[in-house]
Amino acid sequence: MKRIIHLINKLRHNHALMASLVQQAFAVLQFMVAARCMTPDGLGSWAMFLTLISFIEMARVGLIQSAMVNFFAKHPLADQQEIGGSALGLSLIFSLAAAFILALVGWLLRHVWILPELPMLLMWYLGVGILTTILRWFDAVQMARSEFLGILRGSWMFGLAYLSCALVYYACFRRLEPQVLLLMQVPAFMAVLILRQKSLGNALARVRIRKLWMIRIWQYGRYGLGTNLSSMLFQRVDVLLLGAWATPAGLAAYNIATRLISWLDLPLNAVSQSIFPKIAQEYYANGLQSMSRKCDDSTAQLLSIAIPLFVLSFLGADVLVYILAGDRYPDAATYLRILVLAGLIKPWGRLLGLALDASGQPQWNFRMTNFSLFINLGLLWFFVQWLGVLGAAIASTLGVYLTTLLGRLYFMRRIPMSIKRTLREVIRHYHAFRPGFKA
Repeated sequence: MKRIIHLINKLRHNHALMASLVQQAFAVLQFMVAARCMTPDGLGSWAMFLTLISFIEMARVGLIQSAMVNFFAKHPLADQQEIGGSALGLSLIFSLAAAFILALVGWLLRHVWILPELPMLLMWYLGVGILTTILRWFDAVQMARSEFLGILRGSWMFGLAYLSCALVYYACFRRLEPQVLLLMQVPAFMAVLILRQKSLGNALARVRIRKLWMIRIWQYGRYGLGTNLSSMLFQRVDVLLLGAWATPAGLAAYNIATRLISWLDLPLNAVSQSIFPKIAQEYYANGLQSMSRKCDDSTAQLLSIAIPLFVLSFLGADVLVYILAGDRYPDAATYLRILVLAGLIKPWGRLLGLALDASGQPQWNFRMTNFSLFINLGLLWFFVQWLGVLGAAIASTLGVYLTTLLGRLYFMRRIPMSIKRTLREVIRHYHAFRPGFKA
């Protein structure tokens, strides 16, 4: 009992993990509302829209987040104001340009993806995306300064306001459309602005945009941008292909499974975000060998979370799908069981990418992700034509295993991580009943 209490206390004080859990909880609730209040075709359109804008969101994170963490660790407070302001300017330019391109692509492909609501959603995102860009930039500033409590508070307010607005609309009009869900982000942003007006206002007031820093952030972050885009293509190319080859209802069922996987990954993502600054600091302070040992310990932390999480999800797939979306999508449980198998090897691939970024080698992470994308595309092309939606799930899982193993073998000398040490640390964590992560 004491160990359980100790574990709960550690979870409570791990603000990075708690922020991720809050985001996960609200995302689950929002999707439960959408799955029950929207038609299958409407849910398919919303799923494709979220898939497309996730490319912008993740590319923007790759462009500024790693660069800000790296530069904040090496420069004084006076320079940090210019770094943060320049990152905001670059982020806004990129987001608007990418949103315009996506809107154009959505209009051109409106006959390929039989999703009539999609072009209008992408057009409206041109405006809403500015607000989300500011929020994500503020999160990046707090992350670079290890101020995860602020991210936790913002996640609470945004999720609560967004869900409340959607429920109120449905209670009044007894229907819910994708356009409504998108526009509900505006009052949610205003709620966060009211809650964090002092800290967010101070951050915006100290913004100093400098061309030199924008160039330096771009030069560093372009590899992270490319890596995240390639990674998103690797993870979402199945949805893009199914948008053309499957019905909107079939796409909705597959999206339920992939969305559950993405939510299961959120705790790992949160812990990874808190790990990255520590790995970078370890590299600059003590060198490559010390950073490699830190990576082994961090991989063990992720595995100690991932193993029970994904095993329980595999066993309870039917229950998870029913709770999330009701009984209209029974095939989603089969897709989930296949996709969840990849979660047991993801920590090794995740830490290898973080180690390459932290040691100043983001270009190698970018190349590795591009290689993974081409492998996954080949597998998807074969299995989807053979088995349809089921083939997409099989190809995605095989792609994760194949590319992670090949990347680990190729970078063995460049990043000398030890599998034996990692597994020994996992056993030690379970023996002590402590996952071992820290805020």
